[in-house]
Amino acid sequence: MSLESVSLKSILLEALFLLLFLLWERPLLVAPFFFAFGYSQQGENPTSSVGNKPSEKPS
Repeated sequence: MSLESVSLKSILLEALFLLLFLLWERPLLVAPFFFAFGYSQQGENPTSSVGNKPSEKPS
């Protein structure tokens, strides 16, 4: 049991380091996922994170 939890923890830690490495090396590859995540999480003002969607604001 403890061996399984340790291996799972190390796999999650390696995935986190891989994500940080990808974010550092290729930010344009990882950025759309974060933008989509932020857009889905932030319901009240989605235009602040994306910036180029003027459908919410009246011109």
